[in-house]
Amino acid sequence: MAISFPQSTRALQGDRGRASVAGILIALMLLALWSAWFFLASITRYEEGLVVRTTRDDRVIATLPATLAADLRPGQTAFIRLQGAAAAEVASIPASVADVLGITDDNQVEIALYVQWDVVPPSLWGQELVGTVSVAVAQHSPAMLVAHAAGQFIDLPAVSVGPK
Repeated sequence: MAISFPQSTRALQGDRGRASVAGILIALMLLALWSAWFFLASITRYEEGLVVRTTRDDRVIATLPATLAADLRPGQTAFIRLQGAAAAEVASIPASVADVLGITDDNQVEIALYVQWDVVPPSLWGQELVGTVSVAVAQHSPAMLVAHAAGQFIDLPAVSVGPK
């Protein structure tokens, strides 16, 4: 019996599938890169609090919710965002947790912060700083966040950071 589509079979025999193989390889490389990011990237979770006062030794005292007391340790990174006229001079001030002072009567945990005064404009030195503080309390991969959102893990590991 004769083949009814001789040119079609000749085209199929001559096709080596290079474009398909190249497309699959590119897709696999993109999948590998995305997977590496998904499991290895680090996303920092910050918790917000309020700046209460500045001490005589130039530490800043801030309060955060008492539920975070177990997650707060000396050496954690923090940022102070000023409010009012001072906010026009500097967007945020880097700091680090110096000490966890304890839980107050109004169910807040007090922390002392070392402020990097070299980035603070001299016009703000010695003044009471008013604003909010953000403290880095945990670092997780996107995979851990997705698993946590799906209810797979109950406790996420806390970040272990030290002064840099």
